[in-house]
Amino acid sequence: MKIFWADFRKVVLNYYFLLSALVVFLLCFTSNIYTDTSSGRTYTVFEALTSIDKVLISKETSFASINVIKNAFSGYNTMFMPIIAALPFMISFCTERSSGFMRFQITRCGRWKYYLSKFMAVLISGGLAVITGVLLFAAVSNALFPPLSSYDVSESEIALALPGGEMLVFVRLIIAAFAYGAVSTFPAFLISSFSRNPYLITCIPFMLDYIRDTGVKKILSAGVEKGDISAFNKYGPFLSNAITGFINSFKVDELFIKTLAVSLGSAAAAFFGFVFFMEIRIDKGA
Repeated sequence: MKIFWADFRKVVLNYYFLLSALVVFLLCFTSNIYTDTSSGRTYTVFEALTSIDKVLISKETSFASINVIKNAFSGYNTMFMPIIAALPFMISFCTERSSGFMRFQITRCGRWKYYLSKFMAVLISGGLAVITGVLLFAAVSNALFPPLSSYDVSESEIALALPGGEMLVFVRLIIAAFAYGAVSTFPAFLISSFSRNPYLITCIPFMLDYIRDTGVKKILSAGVEKGDISAFNKYGPFLSNAITGFINSFKVDELFIKTLAVSLGSAAAAFFGFVFFMEIRIDKGA
């Protein structure tokens, strides 16, 4: 735990952590929150604030603050999350390797303690960076958009839209933000075991994430065209932002279990892959 706290402080107590949180906050404004049925045009949070008529905002429940917050991960956050979440760890880890301090630390605490502390530090710091950005976005959204209770909707409609109430939805959002940030760090963590180049550590996960999402979406589209209604349950868990799906899901169903299994499998693959590449190096990566 001492090794973990030392690693955790190095990652969190630097301006790259704040930079990651700020980028998450800004990219949340690219989330799609409203679709004009007459033109088919989709509006982001930023476009809603700058070009949507205030009267429409006061009448259309899509602009309710809680609904805006629930869509925090539908914009460019999905594309850039592997870079954003891993940035604080990547800078700290590359600096440690370049300085030669890694060899001293492994000798002092042991290899497995070192591996576990790094894994815990990158996972938790990535999750906290995303949570910080989402909390800032939630605070701004609550200030700029009206609450759902101010709209002309009945109590039953509010209960249907927000099962368990706004607080439960918000708690689920925070859990989803942490899980999304943690899962997004796995590729960069794995690559850092055999590369000290910060550009490769950030760009390769971004590229792989884009290829995976593009492929899965094409498979889903083909399934929809063929009338395969179970396509999303089969392939949806492999989308990069699938872990955020339980924001709107209030039950542990088959899709949730599959998504959780894929996430845990990714965590295991990243950790043991990191261990493998570190173990086969004579200098253990130093």
